[in-house]
Amino acid sequence: MANSFFVNRRELEFLLFEHLKIQDLASTERYADFGREDYSMMADEAIRFCTEVVAPLNEDADRIGATFKDGEVISPPGFKAAYKATAENGWMAASQKPDHGGMGLPGVMGAFVQEMFLGACTAFQLNMGLTTGAGHLVESFGTDAQKALFVERMYSGKWAGTMVLTEPGAGSDLARIRTTATPTDTEGTYLIQGNKCFITAGDHDLAENIIHLVLAVMPDGRPGTRSLGLFIVPKVRVDADGTLGESNDIRCTGIEHKMGIHGSPTCSLSFGDQGACEGFLLGTEPFQGMRMMFQMMNEARIMTGMQGVALSSVAYENAKRYAVDRLQGTDISKTKTGGHEPAPIIRHADVRRMLLLQKSHVEGMRALAYNAAYVADQSDTATDADAKEVFEDRLALLTPIVKAFCTDQGFLMCSEAIQVFGGYGYCGEYPVEQSARDARIAPLYEGTNFIQAADLLGRKLPRNGGAGFQALMAEITQFVEANSEIEELKATAEMVGKARDAVLGAVGTLMQSTGAGDFEFPMSVATRFLHMLGELFCGWHLGEQARLAYDALKAGASGDDVVFYEGKIITARFFAMNVLPGVRMKSAIIRSQDTSAIDMPEAAF
Repeated sequence: MANSFFVNRRELEFLLFEHLKIQDLASTERYADFGREDYSMMADEAIRFCTEVVAPLNEDADRIGATFKDGEVISPPGFKAAYKATAENGWMAASQKPDHGGMGLPGVMGAFVQEMFLGACTAFQLNMGLTTGAGHLVESFGTDAQKALFVERMYSGKWAGTMVLTEPGAGSDLARIRTTATPTDTEGTYLIQGNKCFITAGDHDLAENIIHLVLAVMPDGRPGTRSLGLFIVPKVRVDADGTLGESNDIRCTGIEHKMGIHGSPTCSLSFGDQGACEGFLLGTEPFQGMRMMFQMMNEARIMTGMQGVALSSVAYENAKRYAVDRLQGTDISKTKTGGHEPAPIIRHADVRRMLLLQKSHVEGMRALAYNAAYVADQSDTATDADAKEVFEDRLALLTPIVKAFCTDQGFLMCSEAIQVFGGYGYCGEYPVEQSARDARIAPLYEGTNFIQAADLLGRKLPRNGGAGFQALMAEITQFVEANSEIEELKATAEMVGKARDAVLGAVGTLMQSTGAGDFEFPMSVATRFLHMLGELFCGWHLGEQARLAYDALKAGASGDDVVFYEGKIITARFFAMNVLPGVRMKSAIIRSQDTSAIDMPEAAF
């Protein structure tokens, strides 16, 4: 298969520097040394590295995949060399602080790097992506000795890392975890015993050690998740100076046979079969496992949303190129004048509709996901407590939407790309069927998308009295009012305004239900509500981009920029006219308060 990793460099540059204006972070102490030129150079290097080193792995990652033999996981061809090159070039910790070996880039640039790696070869990125999150957990909550021993070795890629939560039969219900942590005579050291499953990159041959961050039940804890501690559990025991010792009684019992991401081993792990698996309590406080793990889980949720963005983007870029080259049928607009020559399918109206549906979703979702990463940067660098709280409220609200909306729609946009290819899209010789298979897992892991919707509705929406939600609605209202009289933008602004009103109407109904003590009905429509917000926010961001494009055209843009900016205005209008009406439909369904799903007898399903 020829190279299928394509990147719209102009689109990414527009998002980073014209829409988000990340160069403004230079006004903060933490990022004072970085400017637009630095970020642009880093973006170019990330694209080059992923094109030359990572993307060539993708076909073998899928066709050969990770294998399991004699209790050992064997990575696909090329993974070891690419992992080594990735580590040597510092990509594993692009947005981590330099104190422990990170590049020190803003999180929004870390999101950019993630998108490039995920688009080039999702399975490869998953094999190393959780290492940074695990290292950041140790950096955030570990003792000084733990930080010194683990963090830099993980950020450098010398040691890998995982998050180890799920157990057979428990799934996302972490209150049912049965893995135990038994204290030893050495303070902070425990014996870990139990079984975990669905652990991404739980075992592999890429690094000399794997540092597992394991949730386990501690003795004398309160019921449910309040009994959980978080433990650093190395695959290979390590001395205080980092010297590797003997095996730590951890056994990989198998890897899953999956629909996609075949190059990323999803492992079942057994801890302490011989009663000799040592784990170290992260930090010094017991029973803080869930509080700590939420940091990594939320970071992973943003990364998972980026997986939906990256794969749908690659699928769209391939579908677009195919539509330009593929000759089939005739140009219907020319048949009246006798034109019957075969035409590129991009001239067919329905293909254009499918392409614009993909383009608008990809660009809207990317804006949504990068915006969340940028909000995290603004929160990290805020010096005013009130401003920091505003950013934290917004990030809390956006995280479940980025994870769930971008993964649901990312898979659907990959499906649209297959449709553009026609029958060829279903065949392995073309890249989009792999994109679809690799994308399908993302709505399932890091908390299934209903869990995100329930979290949004039950916790994030009412957080701080709904301050984050109200602030976003106010900004959307400002956009609508500022653009409703501009001829080229007023249709977009009007539809964004109607979608906003529909969301507010749905919120009123849901608040009425919960106020009356009915929580079952809101949960039955929670996913629909999350999709409403995802569509509204994407439509709003696309509208903001259209306004920037309008201003640039008025200011005298020239050359290729003219077509680019005109495309931005049309893309926003398409999404507003063809997608945002669905927000009103979903709102009408919620406001009808239909309880059919609840009333249905189980035996009648």
